Amino acid sequence: LSRPAYEIDLYLGEAMAHKNVILSKLKDNVSHVKDDSRPQVMTVDSLFIRDINKTFFQFRYKKISEYSNNAVDSIVVTQGDSILFLTRDNKDDWFLTGEKKLKSWKMNSFLNTVKNLTAKSFLVENVSSPRKFGLGNPDRKIEIFHGAELIQSVYVNDFNETKVAFSPKARVVVEIDDSSFNNLELKVDDFVDTTVTTVEESN
Repeated sequence: LSRPAYEIDLYLGEAMAHKNVILSKLKDNVSHVKDDSRPQVMTVDSLFIRDINKTFFQFRYKKISEYSNNAVDSIVVTQGDSILFLTRDNKDDWFLTGEKKLKSWKMNSFLNTVKNLTAKSFLVENVSSPRKFGLGNPDRKIEIFHGAELIQSVYVNDFNETKVAFSPKARVVVEIDDSSFNNLELKVDDFVDTTVTTVEESN
């Protein structure tokens, strides 16, 4: 412990009382531990070390898009040359451009994908506009509304086979996994509920 493998400084309460804990490297799956408030040296196993032996990235909060699904009443999805307008009525039914009814479970899955978008790595931080990684003209742009209020927007792009996303509220450009990127493509034929008659057909 004269040359500890880990040292943790804790600052507690309004007075910022200082506590110090030092730990040795693992030997035979055991680490020796001492804190400055007691004379004893204790031992802990590797499970304890696993919780503190992390990189800064592992400690970081990685979600870049958050909102309540219940607050969402309209979505605008821009993908390629298409702009799709999706609205939810007071019965919690979703419609494409006010006519084609959409599958509720597909919409919930789509909203959850946007809401739980998580960084694999942080590429650019503290940016107000997406100028790198092709995000000025992204593959997809998703805007989430509550009434007239834009509560979240996300840009996603395939940049040289790296899937990237930008969140104006989080002010970051991140790498995302391939499955999230693929699930953020709104394929109309998959979303339309073909078991119901559309407004246009009923007329």
